[in-house]
Amino acid sequence: MIIPCHNQGRWLGAALASAVAQGDDCEVIVVDDGSTDQTAEIARAVPGVRLVRQAQRGLPAARNAGLAVSSGRFVVFLDADDLLLPGAVQAGRRALATAPDAAFAAGGFQRIDAAGRITAIESAAPVPDDPFVAVLRQSPFPMHAALLFWRRAVVDAGGYDEHLASCEDFDLTCRLLRRGSWVRHDQVVAAYRQHDANMSRDTRRMVATALTVMGRQWPFARDDDARQAAFADGVRFWATMYANDTAWPAASGQLWRGGREAWRGFSLLWRTVPHWMFTRMRGHARARVQAAAQALRARLATGSNHSRRALGEVALAPRDFPLPVGHVAFGDLGRVEPIDRQFGFWRGLPVDRYFIDRFIGTYAPDVAGRVLEVKDSAYTRRFGGDRVSAAEVLDIDSSNPLATWVADLTDAPDLPTGAFDCVILTQTLHIIYDVPAALRTVHRLLKPGGVLLATVPGITKVDRSSPWFWSFTAAAARRRVEEVFPASAVHIEAHGNLLAATAFLQGLAVSEVPTEALDARDEEYPVCIGIRAVKTAATA
Repeated sequence: MIIPCHNQGRWLGAALASAVAQGDDCEVIVVDDGSTDQTAEIARAVPGVRLVRQAQRGLPAARNAGLAVSSGRFVVFLDADDLLLPGAVQAGRRALATAPDAAFAAGGFQRIDAAGRITAIESAAPVPDDPFVAVLRQSPFPMHAALLFWRRAVVDAGGYDEHLASCEDFDLTCRLLRRGSWVRHDQVVAAYRQHDANMSRDTRRMVATALTVMGRQWPFARDDDARQAAFADGVRFWATMYANDTAWPAASGQLWRGGREAWRGFSLLWRTVPHWMFTRMRGHARARVQAAAQALRARLATGSNHSRRALGEVALAPRDFPLPVGHVAFGDLGRVEPIDRQFGFWRGLPVDRYFIDRFIGTYAPDVAGRVLEVKDSAYTRRFGGDRVSAAEVLDIDSSNPLATWVADLTDAPDLPTGAFDCVILTQTLHIIYDVPAALRTVHRLLKPGGVLLATVPGITKVDRSSPWFWSFTAAAARRRVEEVFPASAVHIEAHGNLLAATAFLQGLAVSEVPTEALDARDEEYPVCIGIRAVKTAATA
């Protein structure tokens, strides 16, 4: 067990006690990385602990220094402010005995606050068919000490990259999983202490380093469709997670009105993921050229001298009278092929995502306690923050490495009754044929007073890659939900208008539509329906 420490003596004693308790056959190595506090004295006071001292060189170098003097077949990297739980090493060794070709074993972990109080418990991610896809999309290992490595696997991979200011653990797992895999077990083995001095709170450094690591993976992802898609998802995840939504929109076309922060984000992405950015911007340019050519053909065909206005230039105020027949200028929209068939993802943030973000953000106080979300926990973490005690993920697909529950909402007897304070279902109900059965399951899962936050599509393109059964109006959504939840506990919101619907159908991005146009609501043109429903005590 290798414990690097730089001026974290106040936590070190507890970390050492948790490491020593793992058993007599475990060696504990503390690497004092240029500390000026009592780190060395605390380490020397614990019998059997080996102390390595060096001038400050950073966390990756400290881990490598401990690795170099270690002699065990297995290795755990424990940060000085974290803890190992009883039986952690033994649980990892048992798991690796069943999968000797795996690079490491992954267990669950607790999140604790500065005082050691448990705030959440997270299970280990299941192993997918392609582990590299999982680590590209969103690293499934938020806590490094929950992993027990084969020492030879870490050494063969070259150890930690000492040039990285952070995310060196993410970089190592990427290298290990390009060709290898991991094995999971169900035991909770570590405690991740979160406090004001955590490295992850330095968001600017984190996003720069995480995207640098992502950029290194592009040569191993670009020739495979699934890996390429996962890479794009990963860039989006890291940019939005750590750059406060500045770097990602910058790459999506918001530069012209995003100001200095947008340019800074754009520059960051070009520095860290240049090959992917080139591919993305080339696709964007090709789409613009095709749109211009289509508009030119339309003008030549009609012989009209009217200027063809782009969508963003359309007047937002309603006209007092309709345009005369023959005077409508379609411009860039005079085409039967949409500008982007992927809902606008290739151009930036899709229009419906703007409405989803706005709806969940409005009811962010409901995202608290034990929360269940479909596919991943992005909205839970983004809007729940410290209010969330447990972020759990539901998917019907067992290959999803983030899923803590695998079940079909229409028939899910194994999901716990009355267990969740909040359930988040964004753009999910439309791919479920038996919507009433799914809503009954959600109602059962909620605690009395628990809240369902859901969104469903209104006016939309259909994705042929999924079993798309329904689109909704506000009235249809209300009637369905009120079959399960009492009417007094149901709130329905319709988001969208004619301009937003047109933009969404064409596949334009949020950055290409004036914000005031998106904020205007016209219930005759719903793009996205928001649903908030509360499980009352009377229906519990």
